[in-house]
Amino acid sequence: MPRSESPQSPRENRRAAKRTRVSILVLTGLILSMTSLWMVGGCNVFGGAICTAQLVYGVNVTVTSGDTGEPVTPASLVLEDLDSDYTEPMEESPSGSGVFVGAGERAGRYRLIVTAGGFVQRVIDEVVVEGGECHVIPVALDIILSTTG
Repeated sequence: MPRSESPQSPRENRRAAKRTRVSILVLTGLILSMTSLWMVGGCNVFGGAICTAQLVYGVNVTVTSGDTGEPVTPASLVLEDLDSDYTEPMEESPSGSGVFVGAGERAGRYRLIVTAGGFVQRVIDEVVVEGGECHVIPVALDIILSTTG
């Protein structure tokens, strides 16, 4: 004989509603936790890399005087791609920290030429910038220039 269901009391209805709200809050918290790990922490729980829109420079160079240890400015830095005709003048970092940047998101093998008035020119024959999954892997160089004469 089939059993008929009796209507729930208002108290039972409140308990069921409370359980439902708690379940929704727990599920929402879990989803937010996963999203924050995925987006902020850089951990992609779904596989693959999370890449940013940030521009990463492949070559970062600090130029200093061998005599004083002070930054050399103005200086001219040029990158020449060893595998093509590409040439790029490096520019001082927008942060104004005395660091010159170049090869933005451009992997490759470069020759670096550094010139500054009153200093002996320096040439670094092979600077290698590797490509990463999302961005290039930056190379930092400290170039010390000798004075002329």
